[in-house]
Amino acid sequence: MSAFPFTQYPRNGLCFFFVLLLAVHFLVNPDESLSRKFKTVAPAGETLVYEVRWEPPLWMFFVPPITAGDIILHFEEQFMYEDKTAHRITATAVSSGFFPRLSGITVNDSFESVVDAEKFCSLKMTKKLREGKRQRDIFLMFDNRSRKGRYEAFDVSKSPKVQLKNEELANLPECVQDVLSAIYFTRLQELKPELQFPVTIGDDGRVKEIQIKVLKAEFVDILGRKNAALKLEAKSVFGGLFKEGGTFYVWVSDDAKKTPLQFEAKIKLGKVSGSLKQIK
Repeated sequence: MSAFPFTQYPRNGLCFFFVLLLAVHFLVNPDESLSRKFKTVAPAGETLVYEVRWEPPLWMFFVPPITAGDIILHFEEQFMYEDKTAHRITATAVSSGFFPRLSGITVNDSFESVVDAEKFCSLKMTKKLREGKRQRDIFLMFDNRSRKGRYEAFDVSKSPKVQLKNEELANLPECVQDVLSAIYFTRLQELKPELQFPVTIGDDGRVKEIQIKVLKAEFVDILGRKNAALKLEAKSVFGGLFKEGGTFYVWVSDDAKKTPLQFEAKIKLGKVSGSLKQIK
């Protein structure tokens, strides 16, 4: 199956779509008033479940769209992390349906973000990537006071595990978001058509910048009904966030919660999309 289009995705498999979905929900320079408002936007225990699908290019008319897997986001109660009140956000990305047979890879990735409750800056991100034979544990730590951090990566497919990276991060922005905390922080913003702003993302030891633009208001069919939504566009400014540059779209509900409803990204062979299928 090595020639099938799924093998053209970045190394992280389904995690690629997960990162794309989250990366668009990002804004810098949080303030205390936003952190207080946060409690009304993401209630403790909220769970969002998304179905991810792949649609082939037109010349592959003989291959129908297929389900690639599910992405599950969960926002938890506050807890104490070191000397700070923090939020914990967790997520999983799991392959399902025909995807494992077509790609030859079974995906079962998990993520955990720890975020300062006062200013909503990321303190720690943990990724446990289980994608076929590729198995990685990744840890990102951020110290907002010193503006330093650490990036560690391990190959846990071997026994004993092998350390692949152990790097200090310096000259970080005063407040760093990770790919999980970003989605919830953006839900606080007053989004409206034509609003545009830059986004700086710290992930896997690199700092990346994209431009976010609110394109327009429209309706999308989600959960069996039409929902008022805002369509957002994310474009790479330099290197890396998308495999070869490119554009990513996400639709958020046009209300106080700004719930992500669906997303879409064009790839080399076809299109990847996701839609909200359950809110708990």
